[in-house]
Amino acid sequence: MNTISPLMQAQHMLSPSAEQAFSQVTKSQGDTFQNMAQNSRMTAPEAPGQTENVVSQLAQAEDTQIQSASNDALFVMQQMPYMSVQQLSAASMQVQVEMGSLTADLQAKMSVATSTKDSIETLMKNQ
Repeated sequence: MNTISPLMQAQHMLSPSAEQAFSQVTKSQGDTFQNMAQNSRMTAPEAPGQTENVVSQLAQAEDTQIQSASNDALFVMQQMPYMSVQQLSAASMQVQVEMGSLTADLQAKMSVATSTKDSIETLMKNQ
């Protein structure tokens, strides 16, 4: 088993001048981090309701819709022995329509999120 870390291997491969430059960059980054840690501005934690943003609100709404559809399906399954054939058929169609619209809605949101992510990646590569 190799006990030398990849960072140590990279340092051994560097020339002496590159090694000095690497240590200077690392030291300056360390100093910057230490300065930021010592001079940070601490704020009081916010109440849970105050930190909600648009994304968390959308996620919470989506979760509520999924939970509602799941509860409807469970209700139909529990009430199945007490329903007539027509009631069971209507309830199962209603659950299927609800699940189908929820799936389509979720797929549309995922495609928007994926295309946005891809656009941002392309923009970052081009800069």
